[in-house]
Amino acid sequence: MGRQFAERDDGDSRWRAVRLCEMTIQDGTPPSMLRVDQVDLAGLAEALDDNNTDLDWWFNPGNGEVRPDGDWSEGFDSDDLEYQGWVFVDAPRSRGAFEDMEIFADAVGDLRARDQLLQSLEGKGAFRRFRDTMRSFPDLRQPWHTWSDTRAESRAVRWLIVGGHVDEVHAEETLTNLRREGQVVLDEISGRSGASHSLVDAPAHWASIVAAIDKGESVNLTRDGVVVAIIAPYDSPV
Repeated sequence: MGRQFAERDDGDSRWRAVRLCEMTIQDGTPPSMLRVDQVDLAGLAEALDDNNTDLDWWFNPGNGEVRPDGDWSEGFDSDDLEYQGWVFVDAPRSRGAFEDMEIFADAVGDLRARDQLLQSLEGKGAFRRFRDTMRSFPDLRQPWHTWSDTRAESRAVRWLIVGGHVDEVHAEETLTNLRREGQVVLDEISGRSGASHSLVDAPAHWASIVAAIDKGESVNLTRDGVVVAIIAPYDSPV
């Protein structure tokens, strides 16, 4: 952050020096890095998924606050946000939100609901059609909101990690918990039985996987919430 401030030159070096001190020195030591639970994760997730090109979002790495342009109380000058220490949320134009719908629809165990949801994603206007179709299946609404939130918050955590804004160890723990929460939702709507583990976490849970197989149970292995492999007991014909 200090380098970012130093590279800007408006001719007022004394003012810049004061701002640098305020940003990097409080008690003689650099400020500690934020934990994910200190960040407005829901606000950051909204900012990253916002497709409104006329609205800019900003993140405060000092306290984890997230705000859009035009939402400034007294004492904030939106023309000098970088000088005030705010970081512009440069949201990547990705297919993340669309993929959330695809994965969710594909996991639905009710074939009628699954087919209608997948059909709603074809062509332009998919987001609106998906929302409209969801109204016909009230039992899927809460699972969808939970799934959508966990996925959006996961993208927000990854943005924080890439930007170096949070403690990475704690952030990775948060991502693991979000993946597990999302997997519970997919298992619920699909009616799948058996334990589930992400491919990333599987080595750490190998003992429980072996125990499940010994009991005659299958184990689902997932990547980004999607089952990519199933470990099932094998009855030898010999």
